[in-house]
Amino acid sequence: MALKVGDFVREKGFVTRLIGVINRDAAYLERALGFRAGRLGQGWMLLALKEAVQPEEFAFAGYSHLSGGEAAAATPSGIPLKARIEALSRAASTSADARLGTGHDLAKRQTAESFVLEGANRIVKIVPAMPHMAAIPPDEQYPPGAGLPQWVLLAPKLFVVAAIVGRGSHHSGGGAGNHPLPSHWVDPTLAKTA
Repeated sequence: MALKVGDFVREKGFVTRLIGVINRDAAYLERALGFRAGRLGQGWMLLALKEAVQPEEFAFAGYSHLSGGEAAAATPSGIPLKARIEALSRAASTSADARLGTGHDLAKRQTAESFVLEGANRIVKIVPAMPHMAAIPPDEQYPPGAGLPQWVLLAPKLFVVAAIVGRGSHHSGGGAGNHPLPSHWVDPTLAKTA
């Protein structure tokens, strides 16, 4: 069954903030978020988060220039490797931080509290109409983006389908029925939601 604007879905995976994707065309979003060229050109859905996220329900993933939420690191002997941002954040905390609830734990709590459910900084997910292709290596399918903030939802959370953007279109604001994306920062007459 095809989703339509106003439907509710549960999703997990990479998310960002609305302010970074509003009023942008598919080519810009591909470069900014780290999708292979042409992937969003086939159309995409904008999902808006509708429920709170707890600290244990997400992982830090840095910015979209860190493909897959991984950064270059090295072992003590100098061997290069990739490490998840979440693991690097946790490793930077000390045992005192763990006892005091500071360091990584504090950062997780503060970030979870920043996941607002309305306005320009609300959390959104971009879902391409073109599905993931297992035959294409991840580093080709998801190249480094331009540096938008990103997190990974580890648990499925409730989203509303805020917009369905067709081939060659872009989302200019507005939202779905009783679940609007506040448009005080965009001209509502420009809103394209389906």
